[in-house]
Amino acid sequence: MLLTESASARLAVKSVISDLLVSGKVKPVVAKVFALEDAAEGLRYLIEERPFGRVVLKI
Repeated sequence: MLLTESASARLAVKSVISDLLVSGKVKPVVAKVFALEDAAEGLRYLIEERPFGRVVLKI
């Protein structure tokens, strides 16, 4: 599990993932985006719809 790794190992993983996202080699699957004020609706969506992909709160 990543949380049990050292801080330097976590930073290395974060760097690799960040590079992959920036390069476009990895694209996250986003199911739906909610405004921050609609966070309760977003949580309801997660529980009831069980979406494939991430649910994002937009600030």
